[in-house]
Amino acid sequence: MISKEKVMIMTKAAMEESRTRSRRYPASRYFPEDYVGFQVLKGIIGVTFLFLLVVGGWALSTADTWMTWSFTRLWEILIQLFIIYIAIVLAAAVILLLVYSLRYYQSKQRMKEEEYQLKKLCRYYEKEEWGE
Repeated sequence: MISKEKVMIMTKAAMEESRTRSRRYPASRYFPEDYVGFQVLKGIIGVTFLFLLVVGGWALSTADTWMTWSFTRLWEILIQLFIIYIAIVLAAAVILLLVYSLRYYQSKQRMKEEEYQLKKLCRYYEKEEWGE
């Protein structure tokens, strides 16, 4: 016999599972430090690639100018670019650390909610099986 309570519990569990499936599984396979560290590393690699692309574009567009500069002037520019790069990477790392830490703990919380709904459904089935 289908009961309204059972249908409601099953619907909640199915909605929670479909809502969290794509976001929770990557986080559930890692410890928090590993997941966040890996995501930050990927972000830093992306920022590095983007920085090199921007600097390369700038270097190509101003090649006729910097080709006439002295070696000392070029060295100063490279040091300034390196300092800018370090600042950008540090800022990106802090932002990525905060974002992915939050995402990890939110996905863990969603998993707990889904687990709660499934346990509630199991208790309902056990209660139904024993005829209570």
